[in-house]
Amino acid sequence: LDGHFRIGDYHHDVWGPKEGAPSTVLSIAQTSDGWLWLGTYRGLYRFDGVQFERFVPFPGESLTYSAISTLAAAPNGDLLIAYLTGGFSILRSGHLAHMTSVKEQPFANTFTVLADVDGTYWIGAIDGLMHLDGRTWERVGAAWHYPGTRTDNLALDRYGRLFVSDGARVHVLDRASRTFRPTGLRSVEMGAD
Repeated sequence: LDGHFRIGDYHHDVWGPKEGAPSTVLSIAQTSDGWLWLGTYRGLYRFDGVQFERFVPFPGESLTYSAISTLAAAPNGDLLIAYLTGGFSILRSGHLAHMTSVKEQPFANTFTVLADVDGTYWIGAIDGLMHLDGRTWERVGAAWHYPGTRTDNLALDRYGRLFVSDGARVHVLDRASRTFRPTGLRSVEMGAD
């Protein structure tokens, strides 16, 4: 950003219920096509900069749950959708693909979701860290040297390193050995660069 501009030099808008904004927004993500997506207790909305629109799936498709806890935009343009009660879906070219089913939930309440540089996915949940490689879920724990019993945050830095917060400490993935090692940072210090 140009440091010569002051905050007063920018135009600011506020959108509330009067302007059609949904209430109780839990997560926001912007996909590469420019849409701003909002995850709420009552479903998924998109915003084009002017108006809000509730997402309506194609016939025969539906969101797994209405309460969406977190959204993330993948580099390929997909929207990653994780639900408050567990579950994970991908919105690709307008179509939903469910990576979990209502009956078979490998994790509970989700806090964070991330598309990794290798095309796999990570889910941070109240009951730990999950890795999805293709259609196979793996609970990340002792074999990966991940000590967390919950996962609050996931982030990739500009070098493609994966950082994970277990609520107390931050760990980084050593991709060569497929193990996590402590960074020495507390979770409150975690931020993507």
